[in-house]
Amino acid sequence: MKYDSDHFDSLYQSGDGDPWGFYESTYEQRKYDRTLNVAVDRTADTEVDAVLELGCGNGAFTARLVDAFPEADVHGVDISEEALAVARDRVDGATFEHAEMVEWAADRTESFDLVFASECLYYPAADLPVTEYVGFTRTLTEFVAPEGYLVSASIHRDGEGSVTKEDERVVRTIRATLERHADLVGREQYTDTKREDGDIREYDYEIWTFAHES
Repeated sequence: MKYDSDHFDSLYQSGDGDPWGFYESTYEQRKYDRTLNVAVDRTADTEVDAVLELGCGNGAFTARLVDAFPEADVHGVDISEEALAVARDRVDGATFEHAEMVEWAADRTESFDLVFASECLYYPAADLPVTEYVGFTRTLTEFVAPEGYLVSASIHRDGEGSVTKEDERVVRTIRATLERHADLVGREQYTDTKREDGDIREYDYEIWTFAHES
């Protein structure tokens, strides 16, 4: 499967702008709370001036970032213009840019106090050769300001609740490539349940926090 703009645009079109219920689902809101709390705890005693969210989708988590860091410039990037149309309509106080994240990262030099890349790093990992993916993750960690953090959440169970070799391989690849360029300073693991098609299914998650190498 090609994870391009047409793929994601079609999902957001068929889902009325919110195909996964990012704004309404209590399951999604719990995920946002966990990821956001990791960042808030890490930056409690520091000033946050700039925040980047890669794979921001329709802005549901971006809205949380704006509320949590009201003095910061919050910037969201996503490959789907359909998703960003919803984000621009529903989220005040953030700027959004339509771009494929790998191409976008290759042309930027800014730094951010917080960089979020949650449940989106699978897609370039699936499409890129390992050497190119390593280069992308190096660039990603270079966006982080000297005292800042990169926060990435990953799911590694499929829709049936069983771990697949593909899930494990991709998650290992993401974490290993990030660890080549930054220090893993936090790792939270948890399991949550979600009702799907009348069934209750379990999903395992990890939230990683990276900082500049010491």
